[in-house]
Amino acid sequence: MFSTNIHHQAVIDKYFKKTVRSVRFSSDGEYLICASFDGTATIWSRKPREDIDSNGETTDSTPDPGVSRAISGKHIWVCVCVLEGHENEVKCAAFDSTGTYIATCGRDKTIWIHQRSSPGVDTDSSDISRLPHGSARSSLEFYCAAILTAHSQDVKCVTWSPTALVLASASYDNTIRLWGLLRQDWLCIQTINIHASTVWSLSFDLDGTRLAAVSADRALSVFESTKARDYISQLTDVQQQVACPSAMLKLGPIDTSFSHEMNRKTHVVMDYQLGHPLIAGTLCLPFGQTPPDDWQPCHFIQDYHSRPIYSVDFNTFILTGGGDNMVRVMSPGEGATRVRIEFLAHSSDINAVSWKPNDSSGIFVSVGDDEYIKLWQLVDA
Repeated sequence: MFSTNIHHQAVIDKYFKKTVRSVRFSSDGEYLICASFDGTATIWSRKPREDIDSNGETTDSTPDPGVSRAISGKHIWVCVCVLEGHENEVKCAAFDSTGTYIATCGRDKTIWIHQRSSPGVDTDSSDISRLPHGSARSSLEFYCAAILTAHSQDVKCVTWSPTALVLASASYDNTIRLWGLLRQDWLCIQTINIHASTVWSLSFDLDGTRLAAVSADRALSVFESTKARDYISQLTDVQQQVACPSAMLKLGPIDTSFSHEMNRKTHVVMDYQLGHPLIAGTLCLPFGQTPPDDWQPCHFIQDYHSRPIYSVDFNTFILTGGGDNMVRVMSPGEGATRVRIEFLAHSSDINAVSWKPNDSSGIFVSVGDDEYIKLWQLVDA
């Protein structure tokens, strides 16, 4: 097990009245988005600690549940936007890699696409989501761009491709759906019905050309896209033309502290992605006709775990955890049915696993019903 010191930096403990189902960072790490059973998704921004006193209150000593309580470190977290609309529990929420879109999903069987407002958007619109009472600290505003209703049961998970404007969703209806922007409309571009029970979790690999899914049927599936591989080649050409570092291939943060020139280069790549969606080549299709299926299974492993699999994270290796209390790590290449490593990680169900992002050290984290959060590291023997 990976041994290290953990410093508790801040806690959000006065804001939520119901369970928080998921929490994710934006691509730059400056924002958190929390999906709650109160029917909302809230966006939290990292702020310098000197703006907040040590009791988690604003500098005028007014208690504010929308401000995290500082523990250690130089930053605290401030609620800057509330996204509403779902009828009941929000199960998952995620930023796309450009920070332009947020997807939320819930028990009401819907997926909401929220788009970040630009200066040209009417800020008096009732569709605009912001902090109540027009808080001056809010710098983010989103409006509802689409409500997707193709799933017939709870939507458990949404995740964006790290490089293309493609969204994947997983549902209690046993299906995986891929969504794309076509003629300014969000459409289901493919439905995958390969699992026999609830699909709990999805994860794209680092370049967005493969997608892994896990299910209550104990199976692991991996899909590959030919179009995504071609798209990555085109995107890399754009990146090289503007001499933008390869680290910016994922299109950068919502807000950036880079130099003006680096900011310009980053936005050239970002503008290409937003202006050339992965399914743009289908624009010549007759109206009402959807693109042919592109994501095809390259691996399907029955009984990969002995009980339902609840979480997957796809990095260089595929990391999974489930109801058998086991963590498994597998290479998705040749001989993919061979488990690289497996071990008993918790004494109860494993609810989530995650690789440390943008890191090649093999560090990952797991959390279980035994109330432990554990950090691990893959080490070559």
